[in-house]
Amino acid sequence: MLIYILHSQFFLNFRTIVGWIFIVYLVGTFSSTWFGSLSDRYGRQRILLVGIVLMLVGALITLNVSLIIQLIGITVFTFGFFGSNSIASGWVSQRAKHDKAQASSLYLFFYYFGSSIGGTAGGVFWSVFGWGGVVGLITALLIFAILLSFLLQYLIKRHE
Repeated sequence: MLIYILHSQFFLNFRTIVGWIFIVYLVGTFSSTWFGSLSDRYGRQRILLVGIVLMLVGALITLNVSLIIQLIGITVFTFGFFGSNSIASGWVSQRAKHDKAQASSLYLFFYYFGSSIGGTAGGVFWSVFGWGGVVGLITALLIFAILLSFLLQYLIKRHE
């Protein structure tokens, strides 16, 4: 009985400690508003790229074996993610001349669809390649996002 109590207390405390990782989401509340004000000054694409690069750097930092360094990587990634997401969703609303609700709905549809596919693929990469494979997948997706942002900027300049 004593072993069961000690065992359950350890895992209860462990789950609680792991749950505290989500406290880094608080940096997202700051980065969303800060990136918005920066995009007004420096342009959406430039700040979007900064956010994507921050995500890339954060993901690569998590490859370190030190837990503290990994937490820093997660925080950097989260900061870049929430800032980039606010820029991208705002850009959709700004670019849509009419049917803004449908444009926002499509953005959210592809956001969640991509998250579902990416999350599933991440599980496969984890099973086959470990954490390094997940970071490799994230890196490939972020490079794709960079290329898409350049394509969008090119199309915007072409139509203006």
